[in-house]
Amino acid sequence: MRKYWGENWIPLEPDLKTVVTRGARYFTRRMSSRFGLPARPSLDEQVSEQYRSFTQRLAKREKYDLVIVQYVQFSQLLESFPAGTRRAIDTQDLFTNRHESYRKLGLVPQWWSLSEKEEARGLQRADTLIGIHRGDSQRLSELAPTREVITIGHAPAAGEHSVSRPTGTIGYLGSWNAENRAAIAWFVTHVWPLVRRAVPDGRLRIAGPVARSLRRAPPSTELLPWVKHVREFYGGLNAAICPVLLGTGLKVRVTEALAYGVPVVTTPLGGGYLGEYFGRCLTVADGAEKFAARVVELLRCPEPGPFATELKAYRAASEMGVRTLIRRPDLSVARTAKDSPVSRTVEDNVV
Repeated sequence: MRKYWGENWIPLEPDLKTVVTRGARYFTRRMSSRFGLPARPSLDEQVSEQYRSFTQRLAKREKYDLVIVQYVQFSQLLESFPAGTRRAIDTQDLFTNRHESYRKLGLVPQWWSLSEKEEARGLQRADTLIGIHRGDSQRLSELAPTREVITIGHAPAAGEHSVSRPTGTIGYLGSWNAENRAAIAWFVTHVWPLVRRAVPDGRLRIAGPVARSLRRAPPSTELLPWVKHVREFYGGLNAAICPVLLGTGLKVRVTEALAYGVPVVTTPLGGGYLGEYFGRCLTVADGAEKFAARVVELLRCPEPGPFATELKAYRAASEMGVRTLIRRPDLSVARTAKDSPVSRTVEDNVV
């Protein structure tokens, strides 16, 4: 972040009071969730007096045309800016009753969960809401029907990847969080045995911190807790999997794998909204048997990329969202580094 923003990067480290308060609230929520008690945080819990004072100083220092905050939890900061300033929330995710999806899977609720009323209240503070994919944008329109809603996805450029021969390997790359641990546990328990029955010499590669969640490697599985370059990881795969069972927002590992020319098999929660752009290289499989069947097909008949046409269409849609956001339909949208998402900034006064 500092490298990209340069002198405009202003880190704001939490003061001691903020750290202690957040820590106490987090501990209380986790303990309450563990014992099945309601522990839903308040909408503005993340906004400290330190943050409010900082944004108020910004608002007095200069007049801004557009102000963007990330996540509805920080929407209160928009109130620091005067009338006439266009206010936007880059929502990134949805949080209404999020805890329920964890409990359905027998998991302790994590991250953030709001009531529908509270999330709608936060969204109403903005003039414009940014959804990370079409599905989220539709839900935002329901929660805040009087607000403008646009979609700007995570649209990576094509990566350097090609598969010259069948590798007989599929892979999953994930961090250490409850969603990823539940996903890979479901896959190795319910899907991988079906795949191995059809393709006995097929291999599974599980990379990233999530690999540590498995006490021992399942048959024909390689565990790689640390990957130096994702390019090398994707370069050795017939297909990538994203067996996500809960959550909203965009699963970046899906678009990342596609950018490296690797077809993806996922669940409806993992990318059904991307089908209009990646129809031939993204399979949405509902249930273990359908998921396994598609994995078997890709192990037997690889479909390596690059998927340049599909990525171009997806990027074009995201760039249209940026132009709509800044009211500059003729703008040539700037790009960041090769594998970064579409830039959401311009040379005008934008926070």
